[in-house]
Amino acid sequence: MLRLTNVHKSYVVGPVTLEVLRGVDLEVGRGDMLSIMGASGSGKSTLMNIIGLLDTPSDGSYLLDGNEVAGMPDNRRSAIRNASIGFVFQSFHLLPRLTALENVGIPLVYRGMKNADIVRHAGKALDRVGLGDRAEHRPNELSGGQQQRVAIARALVGEPAIVLADEPTGALDPSSGRDIMELFSRLNREEDTSIIIITHDPDVARQCARRTRIEQGLLHEAASQDA
Repeated sequence: MLRLTNVHKSYVVGPVTLEVLRGVDLEVGRGDMLSIMGASGSGKSTLMNIIGLLDTPSDGSYLLDGNEVAGMPDNRRSAIRNASIGFVFQSFHLLPRLTALENVGIPLVYRGMKNADIVRHAGKALDRVGLGDRAEHRPNELSGGQQQRVAIARALVGEPAIVLADEPTGALDPSSGRDIMELFSRLNREEDTSIIIITHDPDVARQCARRTRIEQGLLHEAASQDA
């Protein structure tokens, strides 16, 4: 489904070239649940942006569903991103004036879908995360954990190949964080959804079947028994 081969990313800062990724290899298949851990400055945010088609490699190959996307123009990457990748962020990014149902339906608006179909698909996505009865609530009427569930429903509504979650429990209390990770595990197990979680939290990483760590711009796969 997703394959990065010898991916490099460099930035020019004044007279200095800063190499952030130094030859990353990564393969993610259908139904994988993978964590990417790394300290600040390790390159994990840069890697996330490349996987999410928000940035492009300086060198290397990125195949998504068999298509080379590394060198595609911005408009093509945007279209593929909307169709193939669902995003979940630490700070939810819900629009405060919209209901949960309307927030979930936003990706489908960009696809040009008819309103009746948007409502139907958004309602089903909220049901999948256990919030069908909160469809008409606005973000300030929901708890932090519920807001993150709405954000997950928004990521799922377009049936993406991959859900990319950036520190999804970082803004939550421990109990709500556990609930969110249990939801990710259920979606992965029951619906075969491929999930990539970017985290600095070892407890979150341990709940993923595959665990990787990025250090000094290189990605390492952890052995199954490693913490």
